[in-house]
Amino acid sequence: MRNIDYVNVLSIDRIVYGISTLILLSSGVFAGKMIHETELSSIGMSSGYVGYIGLAIVTISIYIAYRFFRVETPPPVAEYEPVTIIVPVYNEEEVLEGCIQHLLEVDYPRDLLEILIVYEPDCSDRTPEIARKVAEKHENVHAIENQGAYRGTKAGALNLARKYARGTIIGVYDADHHVERDVVKRAVAWLTSDDTIGAVDGSCSVRNRAYGLGTRFIGGEIAAGIDLIRFIEDTVLDSHFIYGSNLFIRRDVLDEVGGFDERVIGEDKEMGMRLIDHGYRTKLDLGMRSWEQVTTGFRSWWEQRKRWDRGRFQILTKYLPNILERDPRASRIRRAYPLLVVQVLSYPLGLVGIGFIAFTLYVALTKPFLFLYFFMPLVIVFTGRSIQDMRRGMADWKDVLISGVMPFYIYSRAFIGFKAMWEEIFGIEPRWIKTKRTRDML
Repeated sequence: MRNIDYVNVLSIDRIVYGISTLILLSSGVFAGKMIHETELSSIGMSSGYVGYIGLAIVTISIYIAYRFFRVETPPPVAEYEPVTIIVPVYNEEEVLEGCIQHLLEVDYPRDLLEILIVYEPDCSDRTPEIARKVAEKHENVHAIENQGAYRGTKAGALNLARKYARGTIIGVYDADHHVERDVVKRAVAWLTSDDTIGAVDGSCSVRNRAYGLGTRFIGGEIAAGIDLIRFIEDTVLDSHFIYGSNLFIRRDVLDEVGGFDERVIGEDKEMGMRLIDHGYRTKLDLGMRSWEQVTTGFRSWWEQRKRWDRGRFQILTKYLPNILERDPRASRIRRAYPLLVVQVLSYPLGLVGIGFIAFTLYVALTKPFLFLYFFMPLVIVFTGRSIQDMRRGMADWKDVLISGVMPFYIYSRAFIGFKAMWEEIFGIEPRWIKTKRTRDML
């Protein structure tokens, strides 16, 4: 019989998380009850007004979806510059060879392309061996053992590789990614066309959606959710908080800002904020496509999302003093900071929303227009992206059907984000669990 660690289960952060979650859910239920009992005429509205509001929401949602799915054409490549792609790896024996093979097949001059695999020496699988074997087969692929102060973090691996990189443009890919052939050319086109662009990242979709029900939901989150957040940021700021893979940065800009911050869990979003702070744009090119594998295990999914969410809290804390400075440069942070605040507030507010939705379901959809406000914009975007991925052979009709209930999954992310908030407040050490992969067939 398994012994229960009551000290761990009843830790202060879990108790506070449990109580505060119940309070927020109850607040949502109470709000739903109030709205349910409120007559529209008492607030000067009729059912006709509700219909007009619903029509407006649908119209705006369709327009946003149109803008979201429209792909920009990059300018012509003025000059092909040397590119170094860094692939930091830790226990990735199932997918590493497939990733490198796809990177070697990109449409870019071979003599200008360099790939650096940075592996951790304490891998528990054959990742170091595979990295060295791949490097021996290809003269433009090099395997580097992460060492010294750089060990143990993705940011550290990237900073170590920067010392060896020969390219004037640095690309970053996780080992589970397969890229489309034009990704490097598109990135170089953007970065060489405008000196104000410091980094460009692209769209990430999922190639193992069909593994199970869980991967279908996670696939929808990655393919549409993460892209949509960056699209909204880019629309508001003309910049965004970058994603940590399918990313290219100018080498001179990376050197200027001092490399990646190894103290922050979310080194990608922190880099995006730092680039904005230094006056550079981060360009989003949703036509620059990469296909990743999502984890197939619940626990690794839960812990990974917590690390992502804790990264947001750490960035908020790090850059709070910057918005109070009188330096004219601080105005850039003041514009970007509220978007990060909104993302963080979405966790507690999301729990309120879950309580509200639960009560609305309880009263048997007596006011179905409420679901229009909560669900319609997301359903349109998730359905459109599933159809897009289906045309490329990376999704099927089941993913299209699941798009109709994806908003429930998105709202459930509030439980993880809120848990991450309390763990960050109480200084709980982040947990790193091996991401479960499905083996690539080469």
